[in-house]
Amino acid sequence: MKRAILALTLVLLLGPDATMTQTLRTEYGYALVIYKYDHIISVWGRAYAGGELIPAVKGEIYRSFPTGPKISYGDQRIPEGIYDGRIDSEGNISFRFQTLPDMFETYRISGPSLDRNIIPIKGEFIETIREVGEAMRNKGFTSIPVLIFPGALEPEVADMLEKAEGVREGQTLDDVKSSIIRWKPVEDYLINTGRIPILRFDGAKIHIVEPLPPSITRR
Repeated sequence: MKRAILALTLVLLLGPDATMTQTLRTEYGYALVIYKYDHIISVWGRAYAGGELIPAVKGEIYRSFPTGPKISYGDQRIPEGIYDGRIDSEGNISFRFQTLPDMFETYRISGPSLDRNIIPIKGEFIETIREVGEAMRNKGFTSIPVLIFPGALEPEVADMLEKAEGVREGQTLDDVKSSIIRWKPVEDYLINTGRIPILRFDGAKIHIVEPLPPSITRR
């Protein structure tokens, strides 16, 4: 991905029947959306202040195992949820996941690495992510929303889980399917409204409480 694509703006074609092009501007904030089982990471942005988030460009992530929702510290699973991704001085993005009241794991969006707590990006798209982070920092942002959804479970993964024996809780096919169902309303909300919701968990169901303000507050 060439640096010219993501210097300060992202250009989005609105679809096969669209007759116009929208420019997504850095000063109105971006978000990263990840679908674990589809192995996709995409950049969403806004064309104007207070506008809805719109998908712009996407890349791929490497397959990450063990499959399933994150349930405990050190289980090496990519967590699902909405996180505040911190942007460092070089445009790298990381976020913290709380597994216990006083215990956190830090996940980095990175290229291939031996670090177990990473979301590994394929090819040159990691440079696009860094350019997004760098551009946002230059506009006064120190963080970027990171939304992680299960996505659609691939048939070969479902087949593998169906045949697996002795797998840990959170890696069984039923647990994975339940996780996908739980997150579907949040995914639909983002797609339909272009806004990031505030969530409340009751242990089994995810409730959408209220949307964040359309424009991301700078920190």
